[in-house]
Amino acid sequence: MSETSRQARAGAPDEPAPQFDFRAIMAELEQLFSKQLFFIGGAIGSGTTWLQVLLDQHPQISCRGEGHFVTRLVGALKQAIEEYNHFLVDKNVVIYRELGGFPLVDTLEFNTLHVTAMLLLLRKQSLGKSVLAIGEKTPDNVRAFDGLRMGFPTAKFIHIIRDPRDAAVSGWYLGQRTNPAKMAERFGDMPRYFRYYIDVWVKEITNGISFGNRHPQHYMEVRYAALLEHPEAALEPVLRFLGIDASPEILKSCVDGADFQKLSRGRPRGVEDRRSHLRRGIVGDWVNHFDADTAAYFIAKAGPLMEQLGLMR
Repeated sequence: MSETSRQARAGAPDEPAPQFDFRAIMAELEQLFSKQLFFIGGAIGSGTTWLQVLLDQHPQISCRGEGHFVTRLVGALKQAIEEYNHFLVDKNVVIYRELGGFPLVDTLEFNTLHVTAMLLLLRKQSLGKSVLAIGEKTPDNVRAFDGLRMGFPTAKFIHIIRDPRDAAVSGWYLGQRTNPAKMAERFGDMPRYFRYYIDVWVKEITNGISFGNRHPQHYMEVRYAALLEHPEAALEPVLRFLGIDASPEILKSCVDGADFQKLSRGRPRGVEDRRSHLRRGIVGDWVNHFDADTAAYFIAKAGPLMEQLGLMR
């Protein structure tokens, strides 16, 4: 049998693994850390994805996908570290009682680990694009702006806010598309989900506003309705907040690149497709889904906050 035949039967040889250059990677992370990092958050259905796409159209910005740093990555690392520390404690007690054991992973090491992991992923996200600002969007970030700022003290935080009635409708259809069985088990019907949603919305919006009051130089609010009605005018201050080129040509390019009809492959805004993440993209759709009791419940729970934020239409 020829060498070629043997390789074909056994499979082609593995490609050599790229050389691991720790110092080079750390130098890249240090350079990345010096760029303008930012985090987008907002209640489910508030338009975080649309804002992300708008920003990622900018040639100097990278912002794609959802990292779920706080909700998934940090928790998984914490569990792994707790298991590791438990193992070390047993070893230190059983074997090294008189000799002194190995140090445990404490807060300093844990924070260094999860911040480094986040930076590694942000580095990977931005590869191939020469950027000045790198962002991560997960709606749940709004619950954890304080924790993220601890690891990234110079980061900026963008909080997108939408009429909770429209956001609740968007959240319902997102759940129906991604996990209908769980939605049916947990909520049963649309009105029950809406009542759950407004309670969560109030907590998350209040948390975001509180963070902004304490860190006004690092926080910005964006209104979904303003982005919809005057996208270039609403996007310009966001780019300036990030220290990025906000020229008219750039603004137009970002808005054109994130156009609803373009992203939905030809479907005009307002034409519904419940299978798509870009379901409808309009303001005021809640009137087609709310009964009178649900509408009254929202006003009772969130009316003053909605009024304060200019969301009562």
